[in-house]
Amino acid sequence: MSVDFSDITSDPYYVRSEQLLLQPDSKILSAGFVTDNNGAEVALARFINTYPLNATAVTLNHVNITATIYHNPATLVLNIKGLNTNNQYELSIVDARGNIATTKQIDHTSLCNWNIQHLATGLYYVNISSGNKKATIQFIKQ
Repeated sequence: MSVDFSDITSDPYYVRSEQLLLQPDSKILSAGFVTDNNGAEVALARFINTYPLNATAVTLNHVNITATIYHNPATLVLNIKGLNTNNQYELSIVDARGNIATTKQIDHTSLCNWNIQHLATGLYYVNISSGNKKATIQFIKQ
């Protein structure tokens, strides 16, 4: 089904996106609903970007763990910075299904350069733990 959003510019139409997906080719897929006086229809839109998305850094401030990952999306290396140099960390990369793809331990450093070229393209999560403190950051592998 294709929806022409140019006709949906005023009441009584309502467009709502329920889910967004960033595809590996930087295109955005949006699924949701278009509602008018006759009811709701499921809508699917694919946004074709002429410029690649360059979300270069994601910073997480979680209780006592602060970290920034970059580049996101990543291709060869995932950089993690801002960790406390007084702590030891256990890192793991988990795929979208919850499977652990790789793990790493780092000691007393604020910067980690992690080779991820062996990972398949997709959505991943970096789990960071130090003692009883835990945090998770999402990233995309291109």
